[in-house]
Amino acid sequence: MRQALAALFVAALGFQAVACSAPVEAEVADDELVKSVTRIKGTEADPDFLSAYGDSVYFATNYGYADQYGSDFHHDIWVKPAKGAAKILYKNLQNHSFAQVVTPLGIYEINQGYGGIYRYPLDGKGKETLIFDGRDDTEDGFDNGLAGLDADATGLVAVLHYPSLDDNEETPPSKVFALSPDGKKQVTLGSVVGFTALRIAGNRVYVGTVNGQVYAGLRSGSGSLKQIGWAEGAVNDILVDGDDVFFAAKGIYQANIKGGQTTQLLTDKHVSSLARVREEIVFGAFDEGVFTLNLKTLKTKPLYTKAKTPFDIIFANDQVIFADQSRGKPQYLDDGVLYPFDGGVYTFNY
Repeated sequence: MRQALAALFVAALGFQAVACSAPVEAEVADDELVKSVTRIKGTEADPDFLSAYGDSVYFATNYGYADQYGSDFHHDIWVKPAKGAAKILYKNLQNHSFAQVVTPLGIYEINQGYGGIYRYPLDGKGKETLIFDGRDDTEDGFDNGLAGLDADATGLVAVLHYPSLDDNEETPPSKVFALSPDGKKQVTLGSVVGFTALRIAGNRVYVGTVNGQVYAGLRSGSGSLKQIGWAEGAVNDILVDGDDVFFAAKGIYQANIKGGQTTQLLTDKHVSSLARVREEIVFGAFDEGVFTLNLKTLKTKPLYTKAKTPFDIIFANDQVIFADQSRGKPQYLDDGVLYPFDGGVYTFNY
């Protein structure tokens, strides 16, 4: 889930990521289960897209500005091994990273400004490879935008958004399609209106929408996308565990790929992201922090409540790792509003 940047977002030089970064101890409240949380220094600038391969976790940070005269955005791609400090693999790349996922074949990324999917070597050496150019698919001269991406060793699934040509028109459906690892083969899987979330698991793809629908289909393209669940509000994240499908919206919901009713497991939080940790789901909640939901008792407990904008969360190397996109107090300037970055990538043992 991404929002257009209407305000002025600036990363001061002191906030830009450094080449190698040690953890910084974060403050923890007395009533929280976790007593030791660390923040990876230098990751304050809009961190997102956490994914793991081997014993390493990869993510991106975005920084830059937009005002009435134009914009200038850049991003870095990071790696955090299980042992040792985080470091930047690719620094000061042009434009925003709009989605990123690591696979054994490399790091796949949507570059927002270039409108394409690129693949970067895992070792940080060598040039990126263009896998898919979304600008090749245009309609009446309007560029279409890549809106979602997930990938594994067997290929990619992406979502291409078609903009409305008239403000009075309904939002056109977004195309969901599969790509081979090199991008040379493409299979259309279907379309959805109001795309917000994407997840692949095995031979299936799962898609969420702004209206709370969750669809599933085969990555081979045989059959069509079929609705398997519903939620109140936009679907922000999807977690697949065998036949069970959990999704985050205004609450946490559970459905099953084989059919049946959707069950609402949690009702009182606006949930941003999900990670399965043994018999629990660790999740981020907007304006509240990071919590755990016990799947047997359906009780929640706070893990870390200082991070108010947890956008992404994973479990890797016996650690919960989450990206917080909090901002400091706005500073009002003559040509816009400055929102200092005040987030980061956080880790704690769990």
